[in-house]
Amino acid sequence: MPRKPKPKNTLSAGERAAIYAAEQEEKIRMLSSVSQVSESDVDKAAESGAVEVEKTKPAEVKAKKPKPKPQSATVRVDFGIPTGSIKPMHGMCNGPVSYGADISNEFREIGVPFVRFDCTDTAISGYAVDISRIFKDFDADPSDPASYDFACTDRYVEAAMLSGAQVIYRLGESRDPFGVVRTAEATKSLDTLARVCVNIIRHYNDGWARGIHCGIKYFELGRYGNDNSADIEIFGRLANAIKLYDESIRVGGMSFDSFADARSLLNACKKKRIPLDFITVDCFSGDPERVGEEAERFVSYAKGLGFDDLELIVGKWMYADSEVTEDLAVSHLLSADSDILREKRRKMFLSQRSVKGAAYSAALMLRLGEIDGISAACHFDAQPAVSPFCALTDKFGTVEKPFYAFRAFGELYRAKNGVVCVVDRPEAYAHNGIFASAAVSDDGRGVVMIAAFGGCGVVDLRLDGISEDIYTAEVYMLDGVKNMELADSVPVSGMKKRLVLNVSEYGAVVVKLH
Repeated sequence: MPRKPKPKNTLSAGERAAIYAAEQEEKIRMLSSVSQVSESDVDKAAESGAVEVEKTKPAEVKAKKPKPKPQSATVRVDFGIPTGSIKPMHGMCNGPVSYGADISNEFREIGVPFVRFDCTDTAISGYAVDISRIFKDFDADPSDPASYDFACTDRYVEAAMLSGAQVIYRLGESRDPFGVVRTAEATKSLDTLARVCVNIIRHYNDGWARGIHCGIKYFELGRYGNDNSADIEIFGRLANAIKLYDESIRVGGMSFDSFADARSLLNACKKKRIPLDFITVDCFSGDPERVGEEAERFVSYAKGLGFDDLELIVGKWMYADSEVTEDLAVSHLLSADSDILREKRRKMFLSQRSVKGAAYSAALMLRLGEIDGISAACHFDAQPAVSPFCALTDKFGTVEKPFYAFRAFGELYRAKNGVVCVVDRPEAYAHNGIFASAAVSDDGRGVVMIAAFGGCGVVDLRLDGISEDIYTAEVYMLDGVKNMELADSVPVSGMKKRLVLNVSEYGAVVVKLH
């Protein structure tokens, strides 16, 4: 009898054995990659006899290496889907004038939307804008204009207003690096302190004591010491006094060191029914994504307490390179009491003005701008001849790399009308180092800003939602060589437009469509 032909889909014994062996190898590999795997699990897999396994104790199992970062990223923009106005993330702490420098023209070129005063001028001079600098004797009569010295502070406030910026005025005391405490006098009588705060507002909004009519909307109540509960008690007294004088004023505070610390004020204001319109948090970091995630968690926490309309203002942020600061606080570096710390301090200040510092500035502004609940952010610091933290210019007022990042965001802000902009991030990667936002102006011109902070080398930019007309796409680059200069100009047409951009690992790109 003739043998039946073997079905085509039937595997031979050898083939089945090979497949089985491969499956066992994969199973063992999976078991070995888990830190909780036991020796018995590996033994059971080896007992099949298909493969030989070298026993490995769990403690000796090496962690799997993370997958390499993808070489390209896709940014999708749809100009046909509005998302609301671009938010002012390019504010400044202090400026545009300081002792020995005036960068008002640079402020106008950027279009700085807010100036928040904190650590203004120098610690040696007593910090202008501080309450103790304006009302020096707390035994004096707070109702007498002669008890106040507004001359120095007026100059700073007027310069900010003339540059086109709004003012966030901090009613409090700057932290003194020399350890000088100026808060004891101010807090010995909260009634006097409240009257002083109201009169400062009267000076700048209503012309009291030969004042000026600035129309300042935001008054931030600063911290007065290290006692959080005492600070919150002071905050409540002052906030109620200000609201009694003018209900329309936005009252907030208190320049917290972290989002976690700021929760205490939220809880106290809810419990004691203290008015709170905005809250300020400082962020000194080298990781824009981490800052964004912490801000999102804070906003979610605030909404959970019922603060649906609370504004979060990142009151003071700067680039603190983690490779330089490591586990040390920035304040420790400033002491510079050893050669090692002095070198770290030098590197920290240089990194702020480098292309890496510029890329961080661009990335953080874009990341914060996409978070609901954040209304403004202010970079620290914009006092060229006074503060070593000034990254916009050197001490003589010559612009540095970060200036071009702020100017680029200013163009995005002026376009005003935000549209959908999505950075595709593969599930296997936490982040690809690319940040982006897009807007369209009232006259139809499009602006796309992309930042790379340790990002991919290639960005696939896809532009949807615009007419079939032929557009010109102008590509401006900020990297180690270019200072947001025109790198390319190409025609794009059709309903779906696409550009492939080669970007630096640290830098920024602006694409203008017209």
